[in-house]
Amino acid sequence: MRVFKNVNSVTLLGTVVTDVSLRIDNNKVHVCSFRLLTTREYVSSEKTIKAEKEFHRITAWGRLAKHCAELIVNGSTVMVMGRLKYLKNESQ
Repeated sequence: MRVFKNVNSVTLLGTVVTDVSLRIDNNKVHVCSFRLLTTREYVSSEKTIKAEKEFHRITAWGRLAKHCAELIVNGSTVMVMGRLKYLKNESQ
């Protein structure tokens, strides 16, 4: 049995909140990007329903990027599966 030491896997279900952008990078690879809104609802200690909203920047490459640009529009509900990558701030 193979044991994984590290796993970076995420599944998000949310609403697309921007127009989908499709471009071709310097290596002639298609790149698609859009922003996704996810909302987590929970009951607070005061017994009221609270909503925690988060925005995510989604990027897809290659054939998947072309499919995303063809099928996804602003307002669509989509499920995204992939990995997390945090951008580093060079000033820190």
